[in-house]
Amino acid sequence: MNMPLLRWAGERTGEARYADAADRHVAQLRQHIVRADDTTFHTFHWDPVTGEPLRGTTQQGYADDSCWARGQAWGVYGFAIDARETGNADSLATAVRVAEYFLDHLPADGVAYWDLVFTDGSDQPRDSSAAAIAASGLLELAPLVAGTDPEAAERYSRQAHAMLASLAADYTGADVPGSNALILHGVYDWPKSIGVDEGTLWGDYFYLEALVRVLRPRWQPYW
Repeated sequence: MNMPLLRWAGERTGEARYADAADRHVAQLRQHIVRADDTTFHTFHWDPVTGEPLRGTTQQGYADDSCWARGQAWGVYGFAIDARETGNADSLATAVRVAEYFLDHLPADGVAYWDLVFTDGSDQPRDSSAAAIAASGLLELAPLVAGTDPEAAERYSRQAHAMLASLAADYTGADVPGSNALILHGVYDWPKSIGVDEGTLWGDYFYLEALVRVLRPRWQPYW
């Protein structure tokens, strides 16, 4: 998600090292953060001296081998951005893989539990922010695949609209006295019991961004 800043710096300065750093970073993510089953690690550890990849872990997910919902949503959006900016076919394929897993592990109302190991029937908290991020990411991804897979593009757009409709219908704070959140029921860090079942700054932002993408199709993203 942060790589457009490096690419912007390269354009402003004319120094190739910024884009090179972005390319190397994204390549490492594709190879090590994304697992063979299309889930994502939250964090990954390398030997700081040799650069040897060591292991993946989690900080805010349920377990090292589970799939933290917000991290998976960042993956949908982040790899789609890289594909759009660079035309990298591997990044586009990775965005699709991560998106398909996310969509396949949603509860009926389309708003993810805080970790995708949980689904309908779970008494675990939802993460509305993961749904907002994923919706905006799917709207980024849809036009990128439209030329080669129009059915997938239509499905990504339809699913994004459904997530937004669900958030608008059942997750807003409009009728909650004293709430200053646009959407409720987000999770910041469940393992540390921080910000569980609350509104979040990033949830509100990406909810608004996804709505703008729907209402103003020619809107130009900041990244």
